[in-house]
Amino acid sequence: MVSCGPGQTACSGVCRETATDRANCGACARACTAGQVCTAGVCAAGCSPTQTVCSGQCTTVAIDPANCGSCGRVCSQPANSFGACAGGVCSFVCASGFADCNRSSTDGCEVNTQTTVTSCGGCGTICAPANAVAACVAGACRVGSCNAGFADCNGNPTDGCEVNLATSSSHCGACGNACASGSCMAGVCGQRCNSGVRRVLSIGGSATTIMANLPAGATVTVVTDAQWRAMTPTQFRSYHLIIMGEGASAANYQSTVDTRATWAPTINGRIALTGLHMMGHTQGRTILRATWAWLLSGPGTALYVDGLFGGTFRGYSQLVPIGAFSGVGGLSLDAVTVTIPSHPVMVGSSSSSLQLGAVGALADHRGPAGYDTLATAGGRSVMTVRSTACVP
Repeated sequence: MVSCGPGQTACSGVCRETATDRANCGACARACTAGQVCTAGVCAAGCSPTQTVCSGQCTTVAIDPANCGSCGRVCSQPANSFGACAGGVCSFVCASGFADCNRSSTDGCEVNTQTTVTSCGGCGTICAPANAVAACVAGACRVGSCNAGFADCNGNPTDGCEVNLATSSSHCGACGNACASGSCMAGVCGQRCNSGVRRVLSIGGSATTIMANLPAGATVTVVTDAQWRAMTPTQFRSYHLIIMGEGASAANYQSTVDTRATWAPTINGRIALTGLHMMGHTQGRTILRATWAWLLSGPGTALYVDGLFGGTFRGYSQLVPIGAFSGVGGLSLDAVTVTIPSHPVMVGSSSSSLQLGAVGALADHRGPAGYDTLATAGGRSVMTVRSTACVP
């Protein structure tokens, strides 16, 4: 007895597929008449003129990928594709999200256009956003990550990481960080340099003497201890330079110590501490004028403290909110050595011009990190400054 496989029936000792066998359609020896085909075990009308019977079924071999051009000729399916038949010739169609960019059937549809940055969304469509590492996401060009120092602040991938965080005044250092000054330097909002009429405040001292050493365009207000103690941070901030010393008294010094929590936070510009005896010598006045001019040309509110006021009275205690300073008063008249002759404060001065008798050293002082020593006397600092950059 013949044993047949699934879907087959033994007819006269031969296994037949009665579902499609025209001679055994639905049962052994049940033959379909001429022009009929056997479909699902039932004889039915034959194929149309454009069709061919393949395995008992009508098919159009011009477009059938399982019978392309002739029965049984199956079109292959290269990578990421489906077999296709056109005009009886095999080809293939790429699956969604893939493309045959090199026009070679051997590797099929080799490009994933959903993720490939050189063919993003289609062959040859390069994704290259400015100042960024590209990313192709679902066939759309996106910013994968921004290059160092740049940012995509508008969220628009077409212009990439369009912002230079080092220089953009609207996005300084980070998106949305706008500089009120309108200037961004190295990712930090810069301050504008003072210009026009510059206001100077001095506690104690002589307005006439101070004015004689200020640059053109400056005005000076000298206040008493009582007036100083009554001032607010806003009032201190309205001045471009605050002078402590050059004729001030120990009582004036104590006023600055007692009110340091009020005025010290307003100092956001340049700072100069000197231990040189300025007013008593011609060369001292040269340095003094250069110092005050430099302080006033910077940003914000600057501070000038002379050695008598800071070091001799009490070791710069009034500067505690600004930083850790130390000072020793009453030094001998040692020769002064200029250590940074290129600094604007030292223009017009030199070690030789500051010898004994030209300028006396009254106080040694030391400031925190970030301060430069412009001159020394006896190995001790007698001119220390903090420089603050600004934009004209």
